[in-house]
Amino acid sequence: MWIYFSVVGICLIASLSRNKALKYYILFLLLLFVCCGYMTGTDWRNYELSYYQSEFKDLTEERFEIGYGLLQNICNYLSIDFWHFHILIKVFVFLLVTKFVSYVKVNILFFWALFLPELGLYLFIDCPFRNLIAFGIFCLSVPALFEQRTKYFVILASIAVLFHYSALILFLLFFWIRFPLKNRYYIILFILANIFAYKVDYLLENVFSNIFEASDFFKDRLLVYALNEDFLASKINIGSVYRIIFFILFIYYRPKIENMQYGRLLFSISMLFFVLYPFTISLKIFNRFAIYLLPLYLVAVVKMLPFIERGVRYIVLFVILGWTLLKTYTTITADYRYIPYSNYFQYLMQDKPSYKYRSIYNIQNSPYGKN
Repeated sequence: MWIYFSVVGICLIASLSRNKALKYYILFLLLLFVCCGYMTGTDWRNYELSYYQSEFKDLTEERFEIGYGLLQNICNYLSIDFWHFHILIKVFVFLLVTKFVSYVKVNILFFWALFLPELGLYLFIDCPFRNLIAFGIFCLSVPALFEQRTKYFVILASIAVLFHYSALILFLLFFWIRFPLKNRYYIILFILANIFAYKVDYLLENVFSNIFEASDFFKDRLLVYALNEDFLASKINIGSVYRIIFFILFIYYRPKIENMQYGRLLFSISMLFFVLYPFTISLKIFNRFAIYLLPLYLVAVVKMLPFIERGVRYIVLFVILGWTLLKTYTTITADYRYIPYSNYFQYLMQDKPSYKYRSIYNIQNSPYGKN
């Protein structure tokens, strides 16, 4: 457990340093930690089996999106080991995230300290692989989005969709940022989102189920998940209170946020995140859409901090620190996928454990069992 807290804590402490060499060294260690997890996580089991069974003749029959199916077929055809493929893709996405953070000019280690418990551990260590790749492509598209290079952004967004259908939200995002609203309308949308999210199970069963049934795509990709109790979350939790606090701060400091570089875009995207967030609490499938918004919301939070009055800023920083530690704990103790932590390089100079051994290792050895 403590390795996760140590990584987050080191990022927080090192973010205060001005030593560039130290920061690059910590980023490299962070890359090894998040990209080379071995028996941790859940989805790699299916991905590994599918990888070695993939053939070009079955490409259109695979359950994966066509982009990922083609990628795994090519790499398997070239006899690339699955774990080399898996780790290299994660490294590539890690570098894209780092490049994106550099582009928006925020403290990169402070960003990672906040990002890891919120989303980073899930993306890189639990690793919903196709979603991770689509997210990496989105990070690559952020400059085009901010600089209004429409064709380039649409191309990259379309490629992202070929890896995971959740990237369709990027087209909504593209139009959302072009029509900024007054504060009162954001407040109304936020309140309505919380009301409807509280009744999301009723809406799904009585309204949207009929719409989803009309399309095989929506039926297979959304309805099955939406009506599955395993994908229903709680109605409200401490995260809701945390987001409400920051929603109020964003509304109050809107003029100052919008005056900074890319401030209008960051504010608008953060508002979409706040509107979507209540649904991620009541229906877990919406987390897949929030993946693309949360990093930009975190960037806005980091950029907003210097504008907050000193006394209030210390309180806000204390709240952020408390939430970061709590989120780290609740994430890694939710079930077996994070603890015990193992790394591919532990087995670099020895025979690799069998698939069967690896697939049940965390399930058998985690103190948190299988939920």
